[in-house]
Amino acid sequence: TCLIEEGCVNGTGLRRVLRFATTVANIGNRDLFLGVPEDGKRGWSYAECHGHFHLDFYADYDLRVVETGESLDIGHKNGFCVLDIGVYDSALAPTGCAGYDCSLQGISAGCYDTYSAGLQCQWIDVTDVPAGDYEIMVTTNPDEELFELDYENNTATAVIRLTDTTVSVLDDE
Repeated sequence: TCLIEEGCVNGTGLRRVLRFATTVANIGNRDLFLGVPEDGKRGWSYAECHGHFHLDFYADYDLRVVETGESLDIGHKNGFCVLDIGVYDSALAPTGCAGYDCSLQGISAGCYDTYSAGLQCQWIDVTDVPAGDYEIMVTTNPDEELFELDYENNTATAVIRLTDTTVSVLDDE
């Protein structure tokens, strides 16, 4: 029921999901500081089902039909622990990362966070999506709730071919 409530799947029973990882790098000149998640703090909500806070505007997922450009309604990703995983650009983080974690959240300048494909809800539900070619798009900070120097680099895309049993990443054609 939590997966349905949070929009991770579109129905009950056996579901077919497309899992993928998302990496967010802070290539700005200062830390992204989110602080301690708490009730009433802008952007944070407590998820009773999971027993932890979510950052509501972390990322949007979009799946578009390549042939028509039609966008399918597939949801978003709530952040739950935005933290320093490692150094992305040593020129921006010459002394490493500040050490943000699930208690004090953020991403240091020059560092990155990754939501691995194995995490719950790090997927899109493609159970009812017909076979075909699609462009999957992941946009972080989609509503520009967090200040950035440049919002133009917040979307990553890949073209995929979906069949009844497989998913293939297609080369640019």
